[in-house]
Amino acid sequence: SQCMLVAAGGEFLLFDTGDGSAENLMGYGIPFQNLSGIFFTHYHSDHIADFGEVVLGRWLRGGSTPLDVYGPPGIERISEAYQQAYYLDSTYRIAHHGAENLPPEGRKTVPHKIELCGTEYEEREAASQHCTLESRGKVVLDRNGVQVTAFLVHHEPARPAYGYRVDYKGRSVTISGDTVPCEELIHYAKDTDLLVHDAINHEVVQYLSDLYKARGDRFGDRLGHMFGDILDYHSNPNQAINNAADANVTLLVLTHMVPPRRNAVIRRFSRIGWGTKGARNAHWKGEFVEADDGMLWTLKPLPSKEIDQSYVVNN
Repeated sequence: SQCMLVAAGGEFLLFDTGDGSAENLMGYGIPFQNLSGIFFTHYHSDHIADFGEVVLGRWLRGGSTPLDVYGPPGIERISEAYQQAYYLDSTYRIAHHGAENLPPEGRKTVPHKIELCGTEYEEREAASQHCTLESRGKVVLDRNGVQVTAFLVHHEPARPAYGYRVDYKGRSVTISGDTVPCEELIHYAKDTDLLVHDAINHEVVQYLSDLYKARGDRFGDRLGHMFGDILDYHSNPNQAINNAADANVTLLVLTHMVPPRRNAVIRRFSRIGWGTKGARNAHWKGEFVEADDGMLWTLKPLPSKEIDQSYVVNN
């Protein structure tokens, strides 16, 4: 499940709200009553499941104004569905605690649909045939010195899917979203300080697919087929490293890892066929790390190009 917070210039911007997002924000002591925007890469459940809990948590902690939410076409439906699902809950809370403590405006969300050239095509090749690279991305927020650019990525049949780049005072963070390698990502991540990139271990997932199919029953065949399907719309670690090298990224952060890194055994198992620097990207002077919940990267102000890595809480 995905959730990343970018804080700069007084803006608190959340990218995706996968399952557990609200609990983690609370556990880390993040003042998410100050949340000023949510950006969705796409609408798979592992990217939106905690949307309602995040908006509710912001309201309960003092958020008193409607929250701006951004995403590909469909964001209006997501926003309205939250409003409907939590409507009764909010009326109970206002009746119990009073509107002076829970201003009704604070529970509302304001959807902002992001439309880019290429989102209308089902095949990824069509976007490059009909749209320039520049038209496949655009600035969607420019406030307090913080600029957010949305750009098209490829996660078909989940379409459209977006990545985002955040620029502030000469430093930058780019979030790939879920995608296969694509020219849009390399273009919009060019020279970024930190790239957070989707990375599925194809070798391990293929092994699990074959293992389920070997059961010889409908249950195994079904799960084996579904595991195999996810290979064709996610990047693997080596592809992520190649993208970082081609974009001249300073630090690559591998995330959305399957299998998830929940314990030492799985972490060791999941490194089978894991990413390495090789001939394809030998020129790259950057580094890559594997992400865990609670990791924090601090980009120091220019002229420094340093990126400090730590944890929100001590692990």
